[in-house]
Amino acid sequence: PLDVLRARMAVNLDSRAAFDGYWRALRHVVRTEGLGALWSGARVTLLGIVPYSGLSFCLFETLKARLEDSGGGALKTHQRLGAGALSGLLAQSATYP
Repeated sequence: PLDVLRARMAVNLDSRAAFDGYWRALRHVVRTEGLGALWSGARVTLLGIVPYSGLSFCLFETLKARLEDSGGGALKTHQRLGAGALSGLLAQSATYP
């Protein structure tokens, strides 16, 4: 719901702001569109997050296991950061073209 309100507040068709705060935006959206409007777009967002999270986790664990096998033991901090960065980059590229 807060993301919906943030997006509504960010959209301006003229020079003045559409809402001067979250409470006014919340009241306006609920009064004019109903309570369900606060969750509009949540399904689509979740449908995008689930594949990204799954792929990112799978890639991170795979990269981590390969690095542990080749290095012989526990990973150093920079290796974990590199594996996390690469897995995030690849998952992001695959799921959000």
